[in-house]
Amino acid sequence: MVTTVLSSDQDGDLKIGPSEIQDLCTRLGRETRFSFNKERFLYTLGGGKSEIPVQKVMAVIRNLKSEDLPVSERIFTLTSTGTGRLSLTTATMQTMKGK
Repeated sequence: MVTTVLSSDQDGDLKIGPSEIQDLCTRLGRETRFSFNKERFLYTLGGGKSEIPVQKVMAVIRNLKSEDLPVSERIFTLTSTGTGRLSLTTATMQTMKGK
């Protein structure tokens, strides 16, 4: 995922702008190793309408470790070819949004 995030930073400014976030969502949506909830991801990142530091995107991805979440709260869920689950709690989402 790190490569996917960095590849989406097309101008190399270490910020993911609105068009770059759409590119990132497209790339993540094409992944076959996991399912991707674009709406929840964008919500977690504040809607994706302004520039987001790459570090914040990476923090969201690094914090996807809870296996106790209901499906409705997950951003990523590994497919049957993967092991375990990647998910993000509502509390973590609020922290990432700066609340």
